Amino acid sequence: MQTEAETRNSQPLIGREAAAFAMIAYRRMAFIRAFERRCLDLSATTPAVVAGSMHFCAGQEAIPVGAAAALGPHDRPISDTDGDHGATTTEVV
Repeated sequence: MQTEAETRNSQPLIGREAAAFAMIAYRRMAFIRAFERRCLDLSATTPAVVAGSMHFCAGQEAIPVGAAAALGPHDRPISDTDGDHGATTTEVV
């Protein structure tokens, strides 16, 4: 027979649906981070492959991912100066 602590430790922390959402969100955040890192790397070459001003959201990837998760099927995202993060999250690009 399991003790109370063993029973508590064997139960999942979140349900399957929440775990699936968390994995999708994590993958989108990882994509944003990798995409921006690649842009930074390409801007550091001589001559620069990607030129111009860039604004990265390193450490803040959850913001556009969470905002995109709240959108309904008929919602259309709009943005100001940080539209690139929302675009990569909502699969506009």
